[in-house]
Amino acid sequence: MATEQRSAEMAHLASLYTVRGEAEVDEFLHGNPQVLPVLLDAHTQICRVFGRDTPITLEVVDDPEIESYTLLWALIQVDMEADEAADKLDVLGKDWWYSAVRPVGDHFGIDVDFV
Repeated sequence: MATEQRSAEMAHLASLYTVRGEAEVDEFLHGNPQVLPVLLDAHTQICRVFGRDTPITLEVVDDPEIESYTLLWALIQVDMEADEAADKLDVLGKDWWYSAVRPVGDHFGIDVDFV
């Protein structure tokens, strides 16, 4: 049952996000289940601020400064000026992220990726 549920969760995430390294993301979420509810809400909140059709990529990244430490990133794909992207990230932070990040600690981050 647990495997079926994880497969369904990954399928749902793949419908919301572009997932780079699906096996790594699945493994990360299995080890950090507190991230999943925030991750699901993040899509709604990001689309509210950046626009409904804004592509968002999920990727697990190793921290180069801390051995054996990984972080899941939601990278918002943007084609806009850096100041505009920074302003939108600020709105996202103030409206939602700064309070939402508490349960996930240092396991999940959101940033922009200029395309």
